[in-house]
Amino acid sequence: MAKRLTYIYYLIGGITLFGLVSFGQNVIRTETENRSYYTRWAEYTQPQKENLLLLMSESEVRKALLDMARKEVYVIEKTNKNDHPRISYYNKIARSSAHAAYCAAGQYAMAKELGLQYNLKSPAAVRGWFTDKRTIIYNRGKWTGNAQLMDYIWIYGSHLEALAQPNIDPDIDDDDEILTIGFNTTAGTRKHGVHHPIWRRWGDVQLMTNQVTPAYLQLKNKYQ
Repeated sequence: MAKRLTYIYYLIGGITLFGLVSFGQNVIRTETENRSYYTRWAEYTQPQKENLLLLMSESEVRKALLDMARKEVYVIEKTNKNDHPRISYYNKIARSSAHAAYCAAGQYAMAKELGLQYNLKSPAAVRGWFTDKRTIIYNRGKWTGNAQLMDYIWIYGSHLEALAQPNIDPDIDDDDEILTIGFNTTAGTRKHGVHHPIWRRWGDVQLMTNQVTPAYLQLKNKYQ
């Protein structure tokens, strides 16, 4: 059974966003009046971010991406009407309206903040993450690749979340649970926002896509 054993991975690891390489050992977070958080990473230009990412392995990039998303867990809607400034930011980055659903826009914004460019024509639409069949590693019971940290899942009618554990046993049972991080979800609470950890039933997963590897390889090829 693959229920919640992977949570130990995070209790032991104590992952920090840029304790992965020498240039990123210290993360500085400043709380402003609206409780928005910023890091030194956010101050870098896009070329600087790309150069720094090149010094990291793909697995380190994935861990950094998870931490980029985890710093958003303070984002909670006041009245469940997208009423938080960070939500407007997510939708702006994803080229969507301020009051649109942001489960996909939030994930896209985190990748963009880190310096990754996903090849998505409609990043705010869940279906837009699954149009390229080459990126799909799981399709309704059939595996075509190995799941990795921060691969993205389509669950329920139209909702996107990111895998927050390092892998998934291909023989996982439908009643087993996986660990995720999600935007625009209640995660069993009364408030929509950004939540982690979230436990999702594997049987509810329809599709899984790997957007990180293509973006990372594209970045490496750009500087070769």
